[in-house]
Amino acid sequence: MKDLLSQLSNIEVVDFIADNTDITEFVSTPKIRVRVDVDGRLTPYSLVLGDETAKGIIGAEESEKSVYIFPQE
Repeated sequence: MKDLLSQLSNIEVVDFIADNTDITEFVSTPKIRVRVDVDGRLTPYSLVLGDETAKGIIGAEESEKSVYIFPQE
């Protein structure tokens, strides 16, 4: 768990896929879900990660309905 949190703290986006979309089209079965509460923000960030592609791991920020590709490592 400690390694996972360390990786998430340094996560970068490889590519942008879509915005204001139904994220289940891209992440139908989430492999991991992370909720991040931020002081001063009413709605927490909720990041879901799905399948691997040749470019990286497909992930989405649920409240923003944005889909990205994240690095595999």
